Amino acid sequence: MQKNSFLWICLLMFLLVPSMVWAYELTIEGIDLPEAGSPANDAEISVYFDIRDGIRAIPDITADNCTLRIDGETPKVKNAEVKLFKDGNHGVGILFIFPIAKNYSEETFGIRNGIGNTLLILSRDIDSVNLVPYDDFAKPLGWSKASDRVAFKELEEITTGDVLMPNLFNAFVPAVASMNELKGVSKKYLVIVSDAEGTGFDSPENAIRLTEEMVLTLRKNHITPIVVGYSADGVAAMPNVHYLKRIAKNADGVYFQADDRMKFAQIMMKEIPQFIYGRYVYRAVLNAEMPYINAKDTKLELVVKTEKSTDTAVVDIAWPALKKGLFWRWLFLGIVGVIIVGFGVFSFVRRRENKAVDKAVRSMMATKTHD
Repeated sequence: MQKNSFLWICLLMFLLVPSMVWAYELTIEGIDLPEAGSPANDAEISVYFDIRDGIRAIPDITADNCTLRIDGETPKVKNAEVKLFKDGNHGVGILFIFPIAKNYSEETFGIRNGIGNTLLILSRDIDSVNLVPYDDFAKPLGWSKASDRVAFKELEEITTGDVLMPNLFNAFVPAVASMNELKGVSKKYLVIVSDAEGTGFDSPENAIRLTEEMVLTLRKNHITPIVVGYSADGVAAMPNVHYLKRIAKNADGVYFQADDRMKFAQIMMKEIPQFIYGRYVYRAVLNAEMPYINAKDTKLELVVKTEKSTDTAVVDIAWPALKKGLFWRWLFLGIVGVIIVGFGVFSFVRRRENKAVDKAVRSMMATKTHD
């Protein structure tokens, strides 16, 4: 009996494990709802979403993979498409923190060259970029449109300083203040390039306290960290990168590590742009008639089904009041028209019948008179 029970448990686990292993992380990051008062049978909605396996974006998502539910019901979809986030109309803000202390020469590290390559890829006019170079002092250079290349030109003018000990934590404070000044973007990213050396990392107690403060600040201000642990001198020169990993993990960000210039260049040119832009926009035009006419607070669900997983994300929304579409007007007018025509036909037939009866009565009366 015990052997049979064990076999049944093993079979159940075998059936459940694939679904657990292949569950992707699906998140809804923004929604453009129909405008209040727009026709319900032509309601346009856009859902910005991200689906990943760890830090790897799941490729080739199409409208056929997506199902939308509003208040537990699936509305009729007239047409739908999925496009990449970079082709959408939601902008992002990206701020780079990087060391320029004396020991980080551009000839050896190539940090500014790597950031410059990233800036060339982040070229949308709806995105904003900013730079905070630091040694023991840091000052944001200011926000500009990514398409204007202002930050790229400023980067070319930055030189390595004379200070030996960089202070990442001093740079973090003005960086967050600058990010809080930025308005009109859907998401904010803080790209941190560091080898976890310098002031603040000189003792475990300081490092733990300061990194925990960074995590709390990032989460409070809804800033996503993209942390790059990097030293051109190899892994041995980065004994404290576990603090950087903690920042990325605990603040819901992502961590990359490079121990040579080639790997660093790859991260800056490929991994970071892909992490920022490797998301999707599901756009649909709904035939959202009843019960989607009235405004109400409800839930929106996005279901993405792939070969390996079916994932669902749910967010609360304030659905707007929509007006009935032309279909309902024509239906109403059609019903009224049928009633009018039917009444007219009925009246015409009734008149003919009355005339026939009157004629028959007069004929009978005339016959009696004649007799």
